[in-house]
Amino acid sequence: MFLIERIIGIGIYTISLFFFSGYLMVQPKAKLSVVLKFYLFVIVVLAFFYYPDTTMDLFRLRIQIQGWMKYSVQEFLKIAFQTSTPGWYIYGYMLGKTGVQGLLPAVTAIIVYGNIFFVIRRSCDQFNVSNREAGKLIFCFMSIGSTFITTISNVRTMIGLSIVLVCVYQELVEGRSVFKNLWKYALASLMHQVVVTVVLIRVFFFFLEPVARKKNGAIKRGFQIIGMITM
Repeated sequence: MFLIERIIGIGIYTISLFFFSGYLMVQPKAKLSVVLKFYLFVIVVLAFFYYPDTTMDLFRLRIQIQGWMKYSVQEFLKIAFQTSTPGWYIYGYMLGKTGVQGLLPAVTAIIVYGNIFFVIRRSCDQFNVSNREAGKLIFCFMSIGSTFITTISNVRTMIGLSIVLVCVYQELVEGRSVFKNLWKYALASLMHQVVVTVVLIRVFFFFLEPVARKKNGAIKRGFQIIGMITM
């Protein structure tokens, strides 16, 4: 089904992967943030024109959103806040009101890949990673094409997890206070129940951190491994 369209989409994705990662490898003075912005633009365009198969979650979500359009804003907000994921309801309703179906995967790609590229860029700046090594990193990560499909299909979970990713990076690498990110954790938790579980794991790890700092040797290393696995 849609064989030609799939070949074109995969072809553009593959060409973009080699072009942007390769450009960074051969251009040591290129600005990483600019390259990632152009790469993000290509990803968003691909997401906008993606048409899901009937078996995909995105197809079902589009139908669900269309059903919401019969409600007024006041009526829908009442419905949304009676659920465990009002963030997703409001997000989907706002995009559905535009009448442009491609915005759901496109805006989701902006959020998810925007957060992922944010972490990559800040990490490279933080640890003085060269463009050559950054290009290798981007190639390895973006070559996992299933991440793209998961992002535009499993919309709710990926938005929430990408927000948690940024929070954890800011706290564990940049030293930002967890309390400054509480609103982000709350927002992420309102997208999907799976994200709530991840946030609870982060809370558990937060209370382990003081213990880990006081320990030495193998015990401290054990806490570090636990943190790496859970995060």
